[in-house]
Amino acid sequence: MPVVRNYTVADYSGGRQNWSLAQSADGLIYVGNNTTLLEYDGNVWKNYPLPDKDLVRSVYVSDDQKVYCGAYEEFGYFEITPGAAKYCSLSDVFEQSEIQNEEIWNIVSCGDNIIFQSFTSLFVYDGKGVTMIRDVHPLNLFNVAGKLYAQKIEGDFVTLEIAPDGVVKMEPVRLSVAFQESIVAALPYEDDL
Repeated sequence: MPVVRNYTVADYSGGRQNWSLAQSADGLIYVGNNTTLLEYDGNVWKNYPLPDKDLVRSVYVSDDQKVYCGAYEEFGYFEITPGAAKYCSLSDVFEQSEIQNEEIWNIVSCGDNIIFQSFTSLFVYDGKGVTMIRDVHPLNLFNVAGKLYAQKIEGDFVTLEIAPDGVVKMEPVRLSVAFQESIVAALPYEDDL
């Protein structure tokens, strides 16, 4: 078998653009696609469309195997079992005017929270409800070794602490001269780097 295999739209019956990838603990691949959420088990592709929404921008699979999805003015999760897929919207608790033009580009977990990131806001789901946090303006959001970091749009690289009441504390991270551009990725290295 080739090391790299290309799949066409005809193979997976979705849109032409794929936006994000996530892998579940049992090895399934999930793809945020222009028209649907795609699932691939190494042999068969399945499609799970969002209700009333086409484009799936972001995907995250939690430890309990829920498949979280972010889209334009929509975010929530699928519970996928053999033969069935049930979608639960988390954004439907907000008025349309509150989430107008919000595009969920990234999903990360930190502690017991699932955090949906747009370029203006964070939506924090604690398993019971969703808290909207405005005016953070993250370009990128990362969980590195259990700590949240964000590269702000035209701003600093910061650590984020989110209190249960939704209050956010941001502290700039001191960077070397080598890091004068926006941070686009962050990973743990050794014990505490």
